[in-house]
Amino acid sequence: MREFKFRAWTHNPENKKLGEMLYNVYPINNLHHAIRCEEADFETMKGTIILFGGVPKFMQYTESKDKNGKDIYEGDIIKFQIGYYKAKRNQNVKDVVIFKDSCFKTKKFQMPISALINAEIIGNIYENPELIKGE
Repeated sequence: MREFKFRAWTHNPENKKLGEMLYNVYPINNLHHAIRCEEADFETMKGTIILFGGVPKFMQYTESKDKNGKDIYEGDIIKFQIGYYKAKRNQNVKDVVIFKDSCFKTKKFQMPISALINAEIIGNIYENPELIKGE
């Protein structure tokens, strides 16, 4: 059975660079400015609810792990090996994880996450945007 896990980037609406990544969270239906933490009871709707001034950005777990055993989520910036790139064999490249066409894949190379060789998370698009500037 598929494992559904989410994380959320919460940010200050006045300064999107100031924020925090929260793990094991779930969106609350029709409340676009709130998330529910893992310890919440979905049957009784009791538990921790966090409200934000800005809309949290939710990212889903891909069900894949990097070479160090870390969970890979949408929005992660990963470094991986590609057979040939710009006529170079076994080149290390970096790309962003997205969900498109019913599949978790890399944005630039359109490679399914499950097909990557030696993938390693080096950051994410919210906390480390400088890693993909100019790409």
